[in-house]
Amino acid sequence: MNIKTFEQFDVMTDAELAKVEGGGMEWIGDVLGAIGNAAHPVNPRQVVDQLNGKYPRRGSVRSCPPGGTPNAC
Repeated sequence: MNIKTFEQFDVMTDAELAKVEGGGMEWIGDVLGAIGNAAHPVNPRQVVDQLNGKYPRRGSVRSCPPGGTPNAC
């Protein structure tokens, strides 16, 4: 093993190492989330109500023949 190669580098602190591992791209999730929310705004109360079954179904449930899609029935 060539130790001389390793000797040219300084030891990194945990804070410095965290910057390298994270890549400084923490903001990208915030930006993508903002774009998604702007394109498809969501009412959190409505989502909770839908998950709890408080919203009525919008259409009747239909059975399609085998191989058919609901839009084609």
